Amino acid sequence: MAEPVRQRPASVGRSGRLQSLDLLRCVAVLGVLVVHFQQFYGWKSESLAGRAWGRLMFAGGTGVDLFFVLSGFLVSGLLFVEYQKHGDLRGWTFLIRRGFKIYPNYYLLIVGTFLVDGWRGEDVAHYARVFGGQCLYVHNYFAMRWDHTWSLAIEEHFYFLLTGCLVLLARSRRGEADPFRSLAWILPLAGLAVIGLRVLTAVCTGRPYGFEVNMARTHLRIDELGWGVWLAYWYHFRRPALTHWVNRRRGWIAFVSALCYLPALLDGSRSFLWVTLTFTSVALGGVGVVALAMIPRDGSSPRPPGRLKRAMAFVGFHSYSIYLFHRPVETGFVWLSKHGFLPQAEGWPARLLLFVLFTAAAVGVGYVTGMVVEQPALRLRDRWFPSRAGGLAVGQEAGG
Repeated sequence: MAEPVRQRPASVGRSGRLQSLDLLRCVAVLGVLVVHFQQFYGWKSESLAGRAWGRLMFAGGTGVDLFFVLSGFLVSGLLFVEYQKHGDLRGWTFLIRRGFKIYPNYYLLIVGTFLVDGWRGEDVAHYARVFGGQCLYVHNYFAMRWDHTWSLAIEEHFYFLLTGCLVLLARSRRGEADPFRSLAWILPLAGLAVIGLRVLTAVCTGRPYGFEVNMARTHLRIDELGWGVWLAYWYHFRRPALTHWVNRRRGWIAFVSALCYLPALLDGSRSFLWVTLTFTSVALGGVGVVALAMIPRDGSSPRPPGRLKRAMAFVGFHSYSIYLFHRPVETGFVWLSKHGFLPQAEGWPARLLLFVLFTAAAVGVGYVTGMVVEQPALRLRDRWFPSRAGGLAVGQEAGG
């Protein structure tokens, strides 16, 4: 069995994590915090500057698309490295390890919310049905108690589908150094098929395009994770060619990636373009960004991170917990504002103060739940189900 290609990646921290990907996670989760904060404390100015700022805030939702690409890249990378080391894949062991990463904090949120809703006298029978869907990760096709968890359902479906497909490919071509070579053309074709499904859904539903119907369902968004898998295949099985190609075109890749994000900036509504092609455009931009982060410049050497980068990497490290609990934190801020404990978001000073406080609270809650719940679960996981990949080749793991 061929050994995985070894090449120095971009700067790796003392913990073995690739800092550049934690920085991308930080950017992604901050984008989500911005767009969700705006939903409650939005910029209401009709001036040109006000509308431009509102459009920029709306585009913060592309942080989820970047998370999708990162998850596809990192999760498939773990499986690719496992195959390169052992010549086979143990799918159930891999999925159990993912469960230890994802489930503890997720079910803390779900069970805690159910108990709080019951204590507040909510319709328990109704919420029991809603929480049933949340617990089974099918809520993005039904009712959702927390509207941001739709992306977690898509990722959960992706984990099972990806693992099954890669295990089948590995077993059907047992002993080959690269049994996954068909992914190089299957994944782009699958991406085109998903675009077709989005177009068909948009035509059939018509305006206004709904979030649940047009944006939150797995079969309409899973291609974004697939593009991350596509990049991971080239990175792990064709790395010399990928490195050569990227380093000869770094400027063009950065430029085209920026262009891919333009539709999200220019289109501030749920238009036909947004619910069909914008998701693919932004995902491809994310592929370019991740490729630039993963492939070091020729002759470059890692530089010690400054304070800002260390702070951003810290946020990126805890991005899963921050993303998971930022909506409850936001709900608390809305309650405090309505009851006079926090200033109303009138004008820039108050709005900026509220956003800084909200971000600090979300990061704090994410850090605490990560250290109290997630990290102990990961230590148990590594003791009971050791990684066959030894961690991703770049010392990184998907955050969910």
